[in-house]
Amino acid sequence: MAEKRRLKKEIKQREESYLARLKKWEDREKRRAKQYDKDEEHEAQRQKTIAREAKKLRQFLEDYQDERDDPKYYKFVFSIYNRENGEIDSMNPSLTGALSCLNGVATTNGSARRTRRTGTTSARRWRR
Repeated sequence: MAEKRRLKKEIKQREESYLARLKKWEDREKRRAKQYDKDEEHEAQRQKTIAREAKKLRQFLEDYQDERDDPKYYKFVFSIYNRENGEIDSMNPSLTGALSCLNGVATTNGSARRTRRTGTTSARRWRR
């Protein structure tokens, strides 16, 4: 008789343990399903954004004409660097603001090395 009660108790404990594990598993599967749905929505939104940006870029490149648009989009590059020898055009007073962003660049034999900017409040700021 005692052994029957012990077996019934053991079977009941096993069933309770199984039901607890089953409930945990089902809860986990619900969470995962929600997460997968959210990830799919995020990925679909990302793909839409990529397609929209690609369409904009494609339209821009189709309409782009070198003769007309190069001076507009490359004005900074053309005005700072001398096209013949690549030196900075420091004689142009209108470029003082543009040249200030190049502070901290030291060139030796054509190679640039990183130096610390002077006069900044933060020691972590570095410029190339």
